[in-house]
Amino acid sequence: MPVGGLMNRSPRSCVLVGMQVATSGQRLARAVIITLGASLGGLALADPAPMAVKARPVLASRSNSSPNAAPEVDRRTAPQAAPQPSVPAVAMPAPVPTPAEKPTRPSLWFRFGERIEWSLQVRGAEGGRARLAVGQPGRLGDRTVVAVKGDARTTGIVESIKHVVEESQSYLDVFSTLPVISEIRGEHGKDIVTGKVTRADNGQAEVLSARSKTGESKQTVTIYPRTHDGLSALAMLRSLPSLREGSTRTFIVYTGVKAWRVTGTYSKREVRTTALGEMEVFRVDGLAQRSQLDGTLMTDKPGKKFTGWFSADRRRVPVLFEADSDYGKVSLVVTGYAVDK
Repeated sequence: MPVGGLMNRSPRSCVLVGMQVATSGQRLARAVIITLGASLGGLALADPAPMAVKARPVLASRSNSSPNAAPEVDRRTAPQAAPQPSVPAVAMPAPVPTPAEKPTRPSLWFRFGERIEWSLQVRGAEGGRARLAVGQPGRLGDRTVVAVKGDARTTGIVESIKHVVEESQSYLDVFSTLPVISEIRGEHGKDIVTGKVTRADNGQAEVLSARSKTGESKQTVTIYPRTHDGLSALAMLRSLPSLREGSTRTFIVYTGVKAWRVTGTYSKREVRTTALGEMEVFRVDGLAQRSQLDGTLMTDKPGKKFTGWFSADRRRVPVLFEADSDYGKVSLVVTGYAVDK
């Protein structure tokens, strides 16, 4: 429904429609970000068990009030400001502890210095904005990793009904694509949630989290050893077009709260008009299903279908994601792309 259509309705009707759009935005976050990963807006933070945070997460700083402001980073570790590209202006992730040479043949489907912006749309009207930024490679222990940061927030009429901000940052191994550390922060109205998952090769994960309404907690869980988070799941989906049409990849995504089995299928090529111009794109059809932490499928839980389109060039820009909700189609539509040199 166009925004203009809301202006012709009664105040009570506008509020009801706005509440529906706000709910759809949060469901999009869960349907899309859990599946493609990035915890970008209502996403993997729904109803987490309270867990303790002893150390301040990178993303635990107070969010900027303006929806156009770049997400904040820890000022104690943030790099010096560099010249910003015209689009999009997204704060880069905090650097990893020790710089590293750029790998010559990494497996990770993110470009170092990459920045992407999307509009979150419900029934054709913008209800939020999402952004992603990729840092430069560094050493974390014996691993070569890169920091990847994403955020999403409500805007416009949805923001006036329900304030939602979701932020995530991951340190991803550039060769295995697996997350080493995953951090999240969410604001749902006045409720604030933070979390951190530190993963070991043997499948052990230390989970620290806190929620303003329920307090703090800490636990260690055993997960499927090659488990992704939201951001690394996006890299997995971007890798699909390197295979043949019809090829499928299935992987487990653990958010620190729930686990999902995600299946992506590279279906075909087509041409679409985007904010980056008319281009050939790869289409990927996906299904996310709830699973146990060990990857066992929970057959009593309904799956969530989604579709993604990626540019058919070496950038693999995620230009569009779509998912259905109880209130109509929700989409993430690319609005800007740039790479820092």
